[in-house]
Amino acid sequence: MSARIVRRFLLAAALAAVSGCGPFFDEARITLGRHEYCVPKEYILNSPLPGWLKSVAKLPPSSPGITLLFPADEVAARIKGFRKFNGQIVDNLMVGVELLDADGMRAYSDPEMHVFSDAWYGRNRYEDAVLAPHRSGLYQLRGVMWPVIWKVLKIRPDPSVRSPDDPYSWHMGSCYEVNSPLAEAHPQYNCSTKYLHENLQITAYFDEINLAVVEEIRAFVVERLQSWSMDSRAAVLTEAVR
Repeated sequence: MSARIVRRFLLAAALAAVSGCGPFFDEARITLGRHEYCVPKEYILNSPLPGWLKSVAKLPPSSPGITLLFPADEVAARIKGFRKFNGQIVDNLMVGVELLDADGMRAYSDPEMHVFSDAWYGRNRYEDAVLAPHRSGLYQLRGVMWPVIWKVLKIRPDPSVRSPDDPYSWHMGSCYEVNSPLAEAHPQYNCSTKYLHENLQITAYFDEINLAVVEEIRAFVVERLQSWSMDSRAAVLTEAVR
């Protein structure tokens, strides 16, 4: 048998292994538009319902999405500086991934969307807002009307100039006050960062203690999704048997 035939045989076997995504492998095949993932079930908190089931249950249509949970131990092993605990509270990373249509992409990538422009130009609830350095190295922007909720910014807004074209390059997310006697400090704040990856909107939830590594958290989630991508798996195996 020639080496070429052997390589083809190995490639076919490898691709068959990649396509083996399902209960037998303790994985779930998740489809979000053109994105197809083979996700270990241990990470899945909530997965999209099939369209036929929504129809039978008379549920309203919604964008495909999935909710994931990454153990704090795993995140800390990948991200230098990520703290696993806030007092006695484990900071597991919860992540929502939602497919956006063309209208959603235009809306959520628009730097003039009120979520971004209000903070940048000091409009509406952020008129007369207080901007202060945060211990993470970022900025904390508190509106006067809602002091228990604040935005996390990477740079100091300058209303005299146009805001950056990529709103997620400076708008890092938001935090809100919660109460727990198990936390190190009081009040305790839970935070979230929302950003885009291709035509997916990703929202990651974590404790304020990890704001210093918010950009690393963003990159970690994208890396994990790419590692589960069916296309990436096939490409890696194809290259390996060449």
